[in-house]
Amino acid sequence: MFAKLVKHEFLATRRVILFVYLAAILLIGGNILTSKLDIGWLNSVMIFLLAVLGVGMIILTYVIVFFRYYKNLYGEEGYLTHTLPVKPSKLLAAKVLVGFVWVVISYILAAGVVLTIFYMVGSATGAPNPLRLLADVIQARPELKWAAAGLVVYMLLSALYLIAQVYFAISLGTTSKLQSLGIAGPIVVYFVTYFVLQLAGLAAMLIVPIGIRIVEQPQVEFWVVFESMAGMITNPDQPVIGLGIVVIILLAIPAFLVVTANLIRRHTSLK
Repeated sequence: MFAKLVKHEFLATRRVILFVYLAAILLIGGNILTSKLDIGWLNSVMIFLLAVLGVGMIILTYVIVFFRYYKNLYGEEGYLTHTLPVKPSKLLAAKVLVGFVWVVISYILAAGVVLTIFYMVGSATGAPNPLRLLADVIQARPELKWAAAGLVVYMLLSALYLIAQVYFAISLGTTSKLQSLGIAGPIVVYFVTYFVLQLAGLAAMLIVPIGIRIVEQPQVEFWVVFESMAGMITNPDQPVIGLGIVVIILLAIPAFLVVTANLIRRHTSLK
């Protein structure tokens, strides 16, 4: 049954998303083609369109994923969805999985957009190929591969964290006690939750003893250390980037999902 739920979610969300992704792929190809023609104004227009589409693609993906969640569970489709012989946790898991997959694809395409823009700018200015320079730097500094891998993991965790947080806000904001607020209910819940977690993340960065130290001799290096950012107060010459926020994210994601599944099971209130 879970596989059927996932399949249905993909089919329900693919229409607009796939069209946007196809437009991004075609525009990337169009930019590479126009760079070969070497027409200044056309190159500038294509780069601008690609940048706008790159940002809009990610935003639109999130909007579709979140709207689908609300519509299917708390809109008109909710009357049918909640009669399905499936546990609320599986309903939630299917939506989280599908939403996360779409977001990851949008990030991959956005990375392609950024690389294409670098290539286009390099071609237009006659500067050395920025992609080749980036590859040379990474080859000369292998540790940067680990930094890039860590950044990718953090971005993926942040995406899953945002999905879990918004799903929680929608589920709590549409309960009977907050239903009178309409769409403002989930929005209020989201911003209150966001503010509280931002404070918790800041406190964790200052207190949790794990971070990345920036060392500038003989060259800039990044070391994982079991220290918090609070140590910078007494030792400002060796800055540390606290990783306590990652701990908060790792704890918050399962907490949001468990509470949201419980809200779906016990406190769903349809108009």
